Amino acid sequence: MKNFISAAPRAEFTPNPGSFVAFLAGGQSLIFLFRAMAVVLLFAIAPTDAIAQCPGTTYSVGSGVGILNLSAAPVGVANLTAGQSIQITGTFIVDAGTWNITGANVYFTTSASEIIVNGGKTLDASAGSIFQGCNATYKWSAIKVLAGGIIKANACTFNNGLNAVDIGGAAEFRLNGNTFNTCTNGLRITGPQNTANHTIASNTFLNAEQAGILLSSTSSITIGFNTYTETGTPQSTAVLISLAKYILIDGGVMNQIKFGLDIQAGQSWCIEMANVLFRGTYGVRSNQARYGLTIRDCEIIAGSTAIDITNHLTTQTLPPGFLCDGNIKVLRNVINTDLRTGIRIANINGNGTVTVQGNRIGIPTTTSPIRWFYGIQIFESPNANIVVDDNRVRHGGNSTPSTFPGGIYLYNCKANNLVSNNRVSVAPDLTDYLNFGIAIVNSPHCNVRDNTVDGSGANIDRAISIENPVTDIDLCCNTMTHAELGLYMLGAHEDCIIQTSLFGRLTEALYYDMVVSTSAPQIHKGNDWSGATTTWDAYFNGTPFGASSVKYRVDPSLLPNGLSQIFVTGGNASDWFSTPAAGELNCASICGNGFAGEGGGEGLQGNDYWAINALSDPTYATLQWMAKQDLYAKLVAHPILLSNTQASTFYNSAQSGNIGKFYTIKTGIESLYDTTLTANPVQKLADLQLLNASIVTETAYQANEKTINSLRLAALAQDDWDFSESEKAAIDGIAALCPQSGGSSVYVARYLQENYRVPYWNMDCAFVGARDAGVTPKATGFAVFPNPANDALNITFEQPANNDCHVELLSITGQVLHTQIIPEGLTSITMPVYSFPNGYYLVCVSGKGQSAKFQKITIIR
Repeated sequence: MKNFISAAPRAEFTPNPGSFVAFLAGGQSLIFLFRAMAVVLLFAIAPTDAIAQCPGTTYSVGSGVGILNLSAAPVGVANLTAGQSIQITGTFIVDAGTWNITGANVYFTTSASEIIVNGGKTLDASAGSIFQGCNATYKWSAIKVLAGGIIKANACTFNNGLNAVDIGGAAEFRLNGNTFNTCTNGLRITGPQNTANHTIASNTFLNAEQAGILLSSTSSITIGFNTYTETGTPQSTAVLISLAKYILIDGGVMNQIKFGLDIQAGQSWCIEMANVLFRGTYGVRSNQARYGLTIRDCEIIAGSTAIDITNHLTTQTLPPGFLCDGNIKVLRNVINTDLRTGIRIANINGNGTVTVQGNRIGIPTTTSPIRWFYGIQIFESPNANIVVDDNRVRHGGNSTPSTFPGGIYLYNCKANNLVSNNRVSVAPDLTDYLNFGIAIVNSPHCNVRDNTVDGSGANIDRAISIENPVTDIDLCCNTMTHAELGLYMLGAHEDCIIQTSLFGRLTEALYYDMVVSTSAPQIHKGNDWSGATTTWDAYFNGTPFGASSVKYRVDPSLLPNGLSQIFVTGGNASDWFSTPAAGELNCASICGNGFAGEGGGEGLQGNDYWAINALSDPTYATLQWMAKQDLYAKLVAHPILLSNTQASTFYNSAQSGNIGKFYTIKTGIESLYDTTLTANPVQKLADLQLLNASIVTETAYQANEKTINSLRLAALAQDDWDFSESEKAAIDGIAALCPQSGGSSVYVARYLQENYRVPYWNMDCAFVGARDAGVTPKATGFAVFPNPANDALNITFEQPANNDCHVELLSITGQVLHTQIIPEGLTSITMPVYSFPNGYYLVCVSGKGQSAKFQKITIIR
């Protein structure tokens, strides 16, 4: 495993003018190694105590030679003019009045050479003055401006400095139109500042080795329009922030830069970047920052994730003295990303609000191999309020067939979630497809309204997917078209309203899979299902006891063929459907009827009692386990519910068992970087690792959770996300499972996959009953990964193979290309595919007396 600086590093890709991205193929690490070796060799050749020969030197100044400070300097040194040059060895101090430098050359003879501007004194340089070493074999130290000092530089060049201009303490600095060339950091600022006392504008930062501008332990900085450029492999940051607050980056061009804005771990807050044009690898990366972050009105062309915000602390109520709100805002940005995710916000701590609004996110049409993850992803932010509004996510596709997860994805966001007025679309006539347009997973209290998902000429498996939301789901006025399934719903649902939505040009409009609902009704009003084009308008796969309490209120005239288009495995159509007594709603009506749950889901509901009681159908064991975990979390949050005898008995048992242990680990990870809750993250991680190791698992889904916890905790503890091949295999195996059998750890495994591959979403794995003798169920009962594949396919089966089972690889036209026999009792096999060219294929599993089952896969190298 390999250590990285960031808490969640990603594989590096370098944009180029054609496709904005090219693979480094491991060269990044070699580049850093060679640079480090070169520095060592250069210092060996040119030691710091050796004084270099500078061209055209007229004066020698600095400690040990010549003039030590400005107060002892003759007029010719105090007022350098065009054609003059000065040589600095050691430290030269501006200790008197103003040092005027106009069009002159200032040479630093060693790596320790520096200028210090004392408080109340001024260095005034302009009109083409140049500050540089005598040659490029070393970096001179800095121009240090102490508290109260003043530096004015206009149209100057700073070549090859360590920290070319180094501001410390409250100072005045006017830096306009300068060029900082091949410096480690062009401008470094520390100490609290006053925005009235500085301007940083129209500067060019060229080929910085760490950052164009480094802000460390500073505050109140405004950065104007500057240009940040690299001409080689992107490796630096335009603006690097460490322990800074009240920072505004207003405008600028960042070209071929690795990171546009990089906020490192620590006490940084109230940061805003606006009106920036970025082209490079990561537009914004922020890890473990605190209250207040705004990214707005930028244009970002990224080779990797455009905006990546993790472990950020938010709050609705800021401590006294804060000058910004405590929320995250990503507003009105135009984003194109060839790889990974447009906007990724993960592991947000605190109870603030995350707003992603008005962004335009696309993937350009290219011929290069590209890997798109999500347009917008918000992952594990359980206490924050989420608003995803008025965004446009468009997949432009490429000429190489592939599979991409989806448009907008929320996972484990449990406070309040609004997903509205968004449009997810796929360019027509493409071979690519999205697994989903919008997916809301493990995220209750969710209002999904006025969204459009359009697969156009390509394919979207599920337009809108709602998985295990538990309670309070309000979907209305959504338009779903050109997809295999319009609305897919899985798992426990309480207080669900689906109304006034248009299901257009779909294979199936509504697909309920293993739905559990024991008390609150599923109410559907005013929907238009007429767009379903084949076999079933709706498919409900649930238990008989659940089906009888789910009332699908619909005007039968809206169904093309009446109730004959409905299939219900857990009961019959007359049990499940009822015609509403009142008229149908429309989008001119109030969107949604509100939620019927007690206190927004805080009371005990039917699914809570289902979690407590003995399970009658073992098929639902995993879903009941997830329901037990949700119930335990509810009881922890609302101890007043323990007055219920059944709930109290359940709680006491769960607290001392695996449910309580997994809950402690889960919430421990969620609050790890919340400084208001966790004083020592290192010790807390060690405690969580010990707790996880102590768990004796009882089922496969518990074993999955323990495995994923172990890998995730180790990565967090070591700050190392470069998983070994065996670790990747474990992650891939769990990620390829169906959540209704593998548990919620399947989603976390997909999150870990983001560090090294496209997350694998198994979209065809439901345990469904046969619709009738002549119809093949949608589910395949097996999983195939990785997909896309390269050299080999791993195929896992939901049940051990029976006698005479075999697997075939078929061409898209049905030609058998390869066959393998599955030994009886086996649950997985590996199929070599290295000899087959890139393209689409079908995997077929069949056996004696069983119908063949298929999954589509892609081979890409």
